[in-house]
Amino acid sequence: MDDWRVPALSTHINLDRDELLCLDWHLSGHYLVGRGEDIGYIIDRWHDFRVLIWTGIKTLGSLPGDYPLLLEEGAAKYLFNWLPPTFMWGTGRDCGFTLKMKLRGFLTGEEVALDDKNTAESGPKDPPFTYA
Repeated sequence: MDDWRVPALSTHINLDRDELLCLDWHLSGHYLVGRGEDIGYIIDRWHDFRVLIWTGIKTLGSLPGDYPLLLEEGAAKYLFNWLPPTFMWGTGRDCGFTLKMKLRGFLTGEEVALDDKNTAESGPKDPPFTYA
């Protein structure tokens, strides 16, 4: 079947606890201070959006799994362009990378298949430092 239609965008993005914390940390103003950006202008009802993020964090607690966060397309586009491509909490897992990949999947309508190998240990290794 020749289906030329663009797939419908989802209204939810499934994020785990580390990704939700990463998102909230950035929305809390750490990257907006001094940039002169009004997050309320970019993301409608950003306070309510942060409450949804914290509802997900509380719901997940320390359990593994994902929380279906309600997300608007405009906010997803801004977050995809604005969030850094990498972010770690010290666990070795790059939740910034998985968050960006999930945002990309949300925006393109493509299924995102991520494994747990996106850690500091799975990336390319720097050669050991030697004194010459």
